[in-house]
Amino acid sequence: MLTPEEWDTIKRDCDKIGYCCFTSEDQGPGEVAVELHMQPMLSF
Repeated sequence: MLTPEEWDTIKRDCDKIGYCCFTSEDQGPGEVAVELHMQPMLSF
């Protein structure tokens, strides 16, 4: 369970990096779910 402060942090971080527009319901027959490893991207 996340605290309101943790949700605020998540919201700020997502606003910076963007959002994904898909759900598990988007998968069709034969499609495989992929686990994503979220880590900061390096900026140059």
